[in-house]
Amino acid sequence: MTFPLTLIIGSQKCGTTSLFKYLAQHPQVCACKEKEPNFFANDENWSKGLQWYTDLWKWNDQSHKVAIEASPFYTITNYWSGIASKRIHDSFPEAKLIYLIRDPIRKIESARAQGYYQGWYAKIDKTDLLEGAQYAKQIGEYHKYFATENILILLLEDLQSHPKQVFEKVCDFLEIDGSFPLDLTTVHNQRNSYRKDTLWYRLSSFASLKSLAKLIPEDLKSRLRAYLNRPVTSQSNKTAPPFTPEEIQQIVDHLRDDLKELQSSYGIDISKWQTAKKIL
Repeated sequence: MTFPLTLIIGSQKCGTTSLFKYLAQHPQVCACKEKEPNFFANDENWSKGLQWYTDLWKWNDQSHKVAIEASPFYTITNYWSGIASKRIHDSFPEAKLIYLIRDPIRKIESARAQGYYQGWYAKIDKTDLLEGAQYAKQIGEYHKYFATENILILLLEDLQSHPKQVFEKVCDFLEIDGSFPLDLTTVHNQRNSYRKDTLWYRLSSFASLKSLAKLIPEDLKSRLRAYLNRPVTSQSNKTAPPFTPEEIQQIVDHLRDDLKELQSSYGIDISKWQTAKKIL
């Protein structure tokens, strides 16, 4: 099955879940059963083939005009941007792409807070967080394959302050009815809602245990989940400290050229960003 596909390709911690949820309310939009299938940037999922991917939608030719998914992993690092952009184009050359961005300092701050909360921050290469905020470089990988009119760049700050106007802009881009009444007031996924350093998370990764879980009554399963969802590591150091002036300067220095390109090549007004004020 093929259908008109739009992908919200990122950026991580920039409102992709909210935009996906807003669009999913629209009767002309067919939302993916999994918000983040990560098909084009996950080798295991990619190996399952295109049929597996398209089966994630319940497409209706009579009512739907566009299928959507939202996988921020498609722009999480420069490496994956390069791979995902080519795979998407090879599979859906007419696809449309939506790229949400925000002040890089706020984005990195949010990603770091999530990392502290979920217990993975100390184990990653911190340059990945900086790479993920190289917006011009990330979207440049997609411009190698897709025309400018097939790519829409949005600011999270605009979605937060003027959700109706931004949503109408998205509807114009997708060529769907922008007058349909939707709930644009709920902010989705604004908290770090789960932790990876729990027994429940670790046990759930075993396929054999997933089969066993189906045999457990729901009331017992709920009690087990509540017990096993407690962190196995101390929470005393799980709150991310504020950035030091030196760390902020490091972010600014790393992103300086990229932000200038974002403004000059893509016409993005970055003047209100804290990061930009230290550059412009």
